[in-house]
Amino acid sequence: MPLSVGLEGAAGRGPDSIAPESCPEPTDAQQPASTRQQWRVVLVVALNSMLNAFVSMNTSSVEREYARVLNTTEDDVAHLYSYFLFTVMLGMTPGMIWATQQEGVALCFSVCANVSSTWIRWLSVNTGNYGLCLLSTVVSASGAWTILSLPAQITHQRFPPDKGTLTTSIMIQANYFGWLLGAFIPPHALRHGPSVPASLKELCFAQAVVATPLFFLFFLVYRPVNPSDRRIIAELHQDLAQSMSSLNVEISNAGHANSQSLSDGGFKQLFKSLVAQPTFALQVLACGLLGGISFALPSSSVAILEHFGFLERVSSLVNVGFIGTGIVAGLLFGKVCNTPRRYEGCLKIMFVCSAACLTATAWLASQGFLRHDERHWWGFQVFLFLSAVTGMSSIGFIGVGIQAAALYPADPGYVCWAIEIIIQGLGGGLNFWSANKNGFVPLAATAIVATTFMYLSYACHTTRPLGRLI
Repeated sequence: MPLSVGLEGAAGRGPDSIAPESCPEPTDAQQPASTRQQWRVVLVVALNSMLNAFVSMNTSSVEREYARVLNTTEDDVAHLYSYFLFTVMLGMTPGMIWATQQEGVALCFSVCANVSSTWIRWLSVNTGNYGLCLLSTVVSASGAWTILSLPAQITHQRFPPDKGTLTTSIMIQANYFGWLLGAFIPPHALRHGPSVPASLKELCFAQAVVATPLFFLFFLVYRPVNPSDRRIIAELHQDLAQSMSSLNVEISNAGHANSQSLSDGGFKQLFKSLVAQPTFALQVLACGLLGGISFALPSSSVAILEHFGFLERVSSLVNVGFIGTGIVAGLLFGKVCNTPRRYEGCLKIMFVCSAACLTATAWLASQGFLRHDERHWWGFQVFLFLSAVTGMSSIGFIGVGIQAAALYPADPGYVCWAIEIIIQGLGGGLNFWSANKNGFVPLAATAIVATTFMYLSYACHTTRPLGRLI
């Protein structure tokens, strides 16, 4: 359950400017009785998210090979990732509502969809049918409908405040780790030449075999949160709210600091908070924009680098560095930035790093310094460094960003939904718009806008409705 800051009582002050020095520490009497069980649920959600990302990404890293086996063009294969993102965006809203009402059933559906998509993918390469491959993409995307809002929901129902950023980061970074594997394994596992079709079939079969045990693991491990644990966690989050109340901040009766049902807030409370708290709206937009860049870049960078003469293997290594640094940074920030007072500085630094590095990368490419030849070797080295820092910031921020936005009076699952739906929609659009030699320009422009929004969200602490500010 999230901290609820009053819509009217926090005028002139944002969540981070009023946060206490640290989150309240749970006493032995307050410690949930089944902490290990909650971590097992995190494991299932993380593995399921990782599988979903791996299936969605592994076509982009070997587009030429898939096009050859499926008897289609590389553009058709490249568009699969965008179809995935748009399908996810279309189903996210009903999926999120389903997950908040029936968490276990929704998660089971997601696991079944993800595992099924791997077998459909294997069938598509065995029959050379692009339609089946597209179907596997859509089925995999449907598996993401119910899990994208779960990190915040599970964190706020099962873990005390001081664990919130870490658990959220783990579940989110698992998705990016799946991307990393999807970008790295296929190009390095496939045999080239005449054996490409057989090699791709073997890879897809191995993918399906490895994914199948997740179905059984879900039934062995997943358990709904029991009422006593949920009550204890709710009390801990209320303690945090009371700590902030001691700093003369009014706790809204419409929020979740009281004992009202989570379902009472829903979309009405979310949109009410977005309108009444412009800082909240700006943070959601900023997180969604920068997250959309991190979603689009692993796929679009393959197309961008191809225009400059780089092979897919080189692109996959760049993506490994981009995603790998983001995962490490995300887990580190999740561990270190575990109190609201640290959110602002952490987010500002990461957003500035993303905007600066992408702007420098766009300039490097536009000046002809990013080319696959010996004369411009230094340009590629600089690009690798900029890509790694961009990954560290644009991927590493997301756990902290969601927790910072969840400080506002709205259900954390709905907050996560609002951010993720922007990420998915923008990620799909950017993947189309940036798949060319000038692709770093729209990515850099989006990062600059996101950074501006994030800084404004902390500079303009006000509760005036948005309509009065425009």
